[in-house]
Formats: sequence, C-alpha cells, structure tokens
Amino acid sequence: MTEEQNERDIEAAIIEIGDHDRPIVLSELKVFNDLDQDEADTFEFEWTRIEPSHRRNLAQAMQEVAEASLELDFRAVFSILLADQDPAIRIAAVKGMAEDTRRSSLRRLSELLVNDADDGVRANAAITLGAWALRAGEGSLDQRTSNELSQQLWAAYDNQQTSTLVRQRLLETLGYLADSDPRVNQEIGAAYQRFDDGWQAAALCAMGRTGLHEWLPTITNSLRSNEPLLRFEAVRAAGELGDLAESIVNHVARATADGDIEVATTAMWALGQIGGTAARRFLEQLIKEVDGARREAAVEALKELQFFDDPMQSLPIDDDDEDEDDYWYGDDDEE
Repeated sequence: MTEEQNERDIEAAIIEIGDHDRPIVLSELKVFNDLDQDEADTFEFEWTRIEPSHRRNLAQAMQEVAEASLELDFRAVFSILLADQDPAIRIAAVKGMAEDTRRSSLRRLSELLVNDADDGVRANAAITLGAWALRAGEGSLDQRTSNELSQQLWAAYDNQQTSTLVRQRLLETLGYLADSDPRVNQEIGAAYQRFDDGWQAAALCAMGRTGLHEWLPTITNSLRSNEPLLRFEAVRAAGELGDLAESIVNHVARATADGDIEVATTAMWALGQIGGTAARRFLEQLIKEVDGARREAAVEALKELQFFDDPMQSLPIDDDDEDEDDYWYGDDDEE
C-alpha cells in the first residue's frame, strides 16, 4: 500500500467514523492505532470538520478503548486532542496518556497542569502525572526525570494560584513519592487534620499510595466515618496497601456490608488486593450471601486473590461474562 493510499484510508475512516448520524463502533477506532506523521496530519485536518458533540463522544470512546486495549497506540491522536478547544476532549486525551512514557508527553502534561484554562483539565493532568510518579516511586525513571517531576509537582502544589481541586489531586499523586520524600507524609497528615471532606479524602487516597503501614490506624478510623466518601477512600487505601493491610482485614470486611454500594464493592475489591486466608474466607462467604452487583464484585475480587495466590489455578465459580458491547454511547448533547 502506498503512502497516498494509506492517507486516503485514514481520511475515509475518519469521515465515516465522524458521521454523527451513526453510532460509534469501538472496533473501528483501531484504525487510529500507531499513526505516522502524515496520517496524524490527515487526522488533525479532518477532526476539526466533525460536529462538536460527536467529537467529544469520539474522544471519550477512544480514551476508553485505549484503557481497555493497552496494545493499541493512540499517542499521536491524543497529542493532537490535547490542543482541542473543548475541555472535555482535552480531559479525554489527558486520561488516555496514562501509559505514555515519552518525555515529550511528560512536558505537555506538566504544561497543562500549570497553564490550561480549565480546572478539570488541570486536575486530570495531575491525576495522569500520577502514572509518572508511580514509575518514579518504583525506580523506573532516571534520576533526572524523577527530580524534574518532583519539582514540577511541588511547584504546582505550593503555588497559591493553584485551585483546591488541583492541589488535592496533586497530593494524591505525590503519595507515590513518599518513600523518597519525607515532606509527602507531612502534607498528607496536615491535609487529614484539616477536617475537610475533600482534603481528608485526598489524604486517604495518598496514604494508600505511600506503601507505608504507618497509615493503617488512620485508615481504620476513617472506615467508621459518617461520610461515604471517606469510607470509600479508606477501603480503597487499604486495598492499595495490599498485604500491608492484612492486620485490618476484619475492618475492611465489615465495610462489605456498607449501605453505600460503592463503598461495599470497593471493600470487596480491597479484600482481593489484601489477600490471605481471612480475606479469602470473607469473599467466599459473601458470594453465597449476596447477589447483583455485590456478588459480581465479590466474584471478581476472589478471582484476583486466587490469581495472585496461584495463577495456574482456576476458580470453580459460576460467573457468566456477557459479551462486551461493541458500541459506545456517549452523552447526547442537544444542539
């Protein structure tokens, strides 16, 4: 196939996919995988001709497909969408860049964190930079890049012009750096002591990312909070800590009966992450006692627990998975 034919294929594909009178077929979006420069230029030109609300739905669909299929490379597309005038499209692009390890992408995310006009875009840039902070915390980044990332995160966090929402997301991201930066735990503790739900939730999220058992008493205390948001973040933090949280597994197990279904199902996920005999026993009992979304969550948690215990052993659980829908239905914006 010649370069000219390839460009025509991309042009024809985006014109067809960009037709807002037809549904978005997820499998068709794979045509935008690993675009070269000429194909990216064609995409960028044709993209601006698509109806605005359909562009938004397409961007969000591509972001979800990219998350579900890590073998797909939408980096060229997301790089283009970062400059879109619609904040929702920029947010989708930022979310889609979580697995992008190029230094050029790190620079662009850092620029958006500081300079984007939309608070939601800046907050999501802070979240996606968490993937970079995780790599730094694991030692997967060179020291220079790790230092630059840390400096950029702290500069934005300390800036008085940075909104509370963005600072809270930054604190969560900084949690990954706790092992090498003593200030992180100081800020987490200070945020939790504010007795503000938003700050306490961010602090709990960060606690789970520190990999430090010293936060277990605070997490346990938050499991008894009157606020569902804080109970949710507490069980999620326990799950993030994995087997470090085995000593509080009974407290996490009680949360599986929480009246808030999101808290309950996240507690089940956490049990699967914590592992151990007690967590397994709780999940096996839950599968017998609950139904609907709660049972599905318990089944998935037990599968994951068993996988980490013995990857070669399958679970004797009757759990029929439905075929994944091949269509994407975004928010219908009335013009």
